[in-house]
Amino acid sequence: MAAMATVEALLSNSLLTGSPTDSSLAVTSEDIFCQNVLAHANLNTTFDLSQIVKGFRNAEYDPSKFPCVRIRYWRPQCTIAVFRSGKIQATGAASPEDARLAMHRTAARLKARLSCERVKFSDFTCDNILATYDLGSTMNLLGLSRAPAFAKVVAYEPSRYPAVVLRDPGRGVTVDVFSTGRVSMKGKGSIENLCDALNDMLPHILEYRCESLI
Repeated sequence: MAAMATVEALLSNSLLTGSPTDSSLAVTSEDIFCQNVLAHANLNTTFDLSQIVKGFRNAEYDPSKFPCVRIRYWRPQCTIAVFRSGKIQATGAASPEDARLAMHRTAARLKARLSCERVKFSDFTCDNILATYDLGSTMNLLGLSRAPAFAKVVAYEPSRYPAVVLRDPGRGVTVDVFSTGRVSMKGKGSIENLCDALNDMLPHILEYRCESLI
């Protein structure tokens, strides 16, 4: 009973206590591969979208399909959506920094090309980050799904999805562990937030490494 009370107390603050027992196991932003960032910001003014689309290359505006102007950038690779309300959204960026850069570039061009002097970039927020990491070993998913450390934050339905799903409610991060050792992470805020969640889980995850999938 005392052990259960301790686990519940820890879950109320953070998923797990401490950091990896071996500092060499700590995952940093350089170790993970960021695949997609969804972010938004505010330009603090309203727009005539039919005029905005004329000021950008690789821009499209079809109000019957999307209520925004969509602008495609190649460096950094990213798609920007500008809404009439002044909201701006980035999708497909490889990092939060790339998303911010593409948004800033859009704001600057709105000022320079369309004389939108009231444009003011603010409230940048990362809504979702998708990243992957390789554990370097195959995993015993059945054992991991029954790990006491994850008893209240785990889901495993192999007939529907081939991964153990671990949640860190405090950080808003979900970690999917596959039998191959691949880890897929989703969360908000920053890449460091994803790393912190994985690092708290990592010592317990690695207890279920195996030599073979058989």
